[in-house]
Amino acid sequence: MSDAFALETPPSCPAEGRVSTTSPVEGAAVEVVDTRASRGHDGEGGTAPSASSAAAVTTLLAWLSPAFPVGGYAYSHGLEQAVEDGDVVDEASLEGWLTDVLSLGLGRNDAILLQAAHRAADLSPSPLRNRGDVGAPGSSSAKAGEGDHAEHGGGGALQDEARSSNPLPYDPPPPPLRAPPPPCVPHGGGSRSLASESASTIGEVHPNADPAGPSPSLSEINELALAFAPTREFHLETSQQGRSFLDALLAAWPNGRLTEIARDLDGQVAYPVAVGAAAAAHDVPATEAAAAFLVAIAQALVSAGVRLAPIGQTSGAKIVARIAPLARAIAEQTATLTIDDLANATFRLDLSSARHETQYTRLFRS
Repeated sequence: MSDAFALETPPSCPAEGRVSTTSPVEGAAVEVVDTRASRGHDGEGGTAPSASSAAAVTTLLAWLSPAFPVGGYAYSHGLEQAVEDGDVVDEASLEGWLTDVLSLGLGRNDAILLQAAHRAADLSPSPLRNRGDVGAPGSSSAKAGEGDHAEHGGGGALQDEARSSNPLPYDPPPPPLRAPPPPCVPHGGGSRSLASESASTIGEVHPNADPAGPSPSLSEINELALAFAPTREFHLETSQQGRSFLDALLAAWPNGRLTEIARDLDGQVAYPVAVGAAAAAHDVPATEAAAAFLVAIAQALVSAGVRLAPIGQTSGAKIVARIAPLARAIAEQTATLTIDDLANATFRLDLSSARHETQYTRLFRS
């Protein structure tokens, strides 16, 4: 499906941590990084994980467990049709198929969407995050609330002192909101971004605005994620799991930020968008959430492969062990990408998903 592709790693990574492997599919070279030494997992040259990072790990283990009620066991993401067509017949072909799915389609796109949703949820203007009475005294949320009140005429010690010395009959009104810039009309038939072409709700960039453009909202990212599903079954796969994940989290891990975020996601929710928004609400780092999410997807698809193809459980565990560094590399590579970088090169997978809708005997919904 692809000649060769390499996942670039930050130059700060140590040379001895670089590992080169070969994909079983057409000899595609995959370069990933073993960061165990630099992260101190082997007990040398590293520091112990902080309490916050340990909490993030345990949270992700619970959220992305096969026992979490999202119904992931019912989906194979086209693997059932690939087995039917003879594309996946053994351990090597399953690993090659999964490598392409993560690197050229589902994995890379979901990592971009998850981390974009995380950033949008962090930037979401939630009243619960701006009120000074939320959070313990001296906490980040309380300080943020005090800062926002002071900036917009809502309170603070300095303002209270000023009002007592020079009382006013009424509080001054807040500054007027600036009108949004007029849309930019491209000249000369230049190329437009994927986001601008895919959803009219995402505004175009004004000539005098930041070249990077306005950050898309969480609802806009979710709409694009749902629209990016190429087939009916893939749309069902991401929307059903995303809705189930968010509903389960609201019931079992509720907090004020998540409740406010969920108001923007009251209908269908793409699975990576739900995970990214929830991670932001619970202060789980975006890259860690993306890496764990991709490993969980790999585990679910390997489990489906064990049920569909003549592949043993030990062979499946070996595949997951070899795929895990690739999932980490994809999560780190996509950390700074935006929805304009979404792309898909798994055409045979998309076509097989469409044919799977009429497959005579099926175990999975996709």
